[in-house]
Amino acid sequence: MKRLSLLFFAFSLILGGCASRQSTRLRVVATTSMLSTVIQDVGGDNVKCDVLVPPGSCPGHYDIRPGDIVGILNGGALFWHGYESFIPALLNSLGKKNLKVCKVDVSGDWLIPSVYIHAGRVVERMLSSIDPIHAKQYSRNFNALEIQTQQTGEEVLNEIHSTDAKNIRLLCSNQQAPLLTWMGFDVVGVYGRAEHFTPENLHRLLTIAKRNRVSLVVDNLQSGPDSGLQLTHDVGAVHVTLSNFPGGFNGTPTWATCLQRNAQILIDAIRKKRMSNQK
Repeated sequence: MKRLSLLFFAFSLILGGCASRQSTRLRVVATTSMLSTVIQDVGGDNVKCDVLVPPGSCPGHYDIRPGDIVGILNGGALFWHGYESFIPALLNSLGKKNLKVCKVDVSGDWLIPSVYIHAGRVVERMLSSIDPIHAKQYSRNFNALEIQTQQTGEEVLNEIHSTDAKNIRLLCSNQQAPLLTWMGFDVVGVYGRAEHFTPENLHRLLTIAKRNRVSLVVDNLQSGPDSGLQLTHDVGAVHVTLSNFPGGFNGTPTWATCLQRNAQILIDAIRKKRMSNQK
C-alpha cells in the first residue's frame, strides 16, 4: 500500500505539469487484452483502449508498474474483471473520486462465444452510460459483434468436430477446461499451476491418464506453458499450450483470431497423435 501511495504522489506531480492533447475519442484503460478486445469491438472508432497486463501474463499475479498509474489517471474509465488482486489496493491508493471504475463481472471462459457475447452486452451498456452521445453506435457495434461471434464459434466447432473430438480424452489446465469442454473434448482430469503440484496429485493424474488412454495434455500459456510436460512424457501423449487471452500468441490480436489459433493448435496435435499411433 505504501508503495502504491508513493507512486501515486510522484506521478500526480508529473501529470500536473503536463498538458494533454484533447481527443474526440473516449480513452479508457482495461486490465486485460480480453477486456480491451471486447471494448474495441463495441467501441469501434469512438474508443481508444490501453491495456495494463501483458497478454502472455497472468492477471492474478501481476505487479503494478509506475507507468500504469499514469495511464489510469489519463483515462476516462478503468475496466476490470473483478479478480485482479492488485486493483482494489491501487484504487484505494489513488483516491480519485472522478475516476469511473467499471467492473465487468462476467463469469465463465470468455473464449466461449456465449460468454463473450454476454461480456459485449455488459460493456455496451457501460460505454453508453459513460458516453451517451455514441450510445446508438455502441448498440450497432454490439449487434455486429454478436453475429460475428456466433458465426466464428460455429465455424470453429465444425472444424473441431471433424476431428471426432468427443472420442479424444485429455488432461488440461483448469484454465482451459471450460473451453475444451465446449469444443466437445472428453476432459478426464484437470490441474492447476505447476508450483501447486504435489507427488500425490501427480500420481492421481497419471493414474487417470493411463486408465483413460489420454491423447493430449493441454497447458495454459498465462498460468504455465510447461506445467503438464512431465505428465505428457509419462503417458506418451501430445503436449500443447493454448492461450486464454488475445495477443498471447503472435498474430492473435482479437477474440476471433485467439479462438481460431487455439483450435488449429488442437487440430494439429490430434493429427500428430494419430500419425504416431499408426507407426
